[in-house]
Amino acid sequence: MLARFLLVPLLAVLQFIGCQQHAFGADDKSTAASYSLRDVLVAPTRILFEGRERTAQVALINRGDSERSYSIAFKEYRMVSDGSMETIDEETVDNMFASPYIRFTPRRVVLKPGQNQMVRMMLRKPSDLPSGEYRSHLSFSVIPEAVEAGSRENNEKGISIQLIPVYGVTIPVIARQGDLHADVQLKELDLRQIAQPETQELAFVVYREGSQSVFGNVEVEWKAPGQKPVVVGTLNSVSVYTSTNNRKAAVRLIPPEGVVLRGGELVVRYRNAEEGKDDMLAEARLALP
Repeated sequence: MLARFLLVPLLAVLQFIGCQQHAFGADDKSTAASYSLRDVLVAPTRILFEGRERTAQVALINRGDSERSYSIAFKEYRMVSDGSMETIDEETVDNMFASPYIRFTPRRVVLKPGQNQMVRMMLRKPSDLPSGEYRSHLSFSVIPEAVEAGSRENNEKGISIQLIPVYGVTIPVIARQGDLHADVQLKELDLRQIAQPETQELAFVVYREGSQSVFGNVEVEWKAPGQKPVVVGTLNSVSVYTSTNNRKAAVRLIPPEGVVLRGGELVVRYRNAEEGKDDMLAEARLALP
């Protein structure tokens, strides 16, 4: 929750800018909103500074039908094992911030419908920067328009309170320093029924060890004797950041018409989705009765 109070004398408006809801790019956790997140497009949804890379840019596009103002700022989060993100104020050994080393412009933008703005970033690493992975999250927040909180009659007994949600998109910005690595395993595979009849999902845990995060796509394939292998589920953009050594996840299984998941095995593959990479990070199998 983000709260900001604006107090003006007597018969005035107290605006509470709260209920801040963000979709996390490259690790999508979408939130429905009156300022529809479909109206805010940010691309790419993940920035990685690695090797000699020092500059990057992100496109912010207003896909709505009215003019919007946006505030752009770094925020700090840590991932926990269920994949959710928690706001933090202080960095730790396993959650170092990238924001002190990255400059970006602009910080505030007004866009008409269909208009876009490029946000440019520059990484400035000091020569004595310790090895490790540094991460912050760049937030693109819609600035709500000023709204009158009511007439004189509605305010006779004092100051009124109005809730104005703030919505936006947040993307990870990662800077790597030195020779880093990560080892990944998929464990605790569990096939289970979910709400809809005859619908199943495969739950699993991604375990990560090492000095860097991992980012990849998950594919589930069903293989059985005498049958052609069939992809029955996918889950894209799964990250495990350095603040946690494991993350729980689940893939809904949607087999093609006529395919029944009995016998054989499910093969789960977690493949690197970083730009220019496609190596296999981990693979696991679950036998089916």
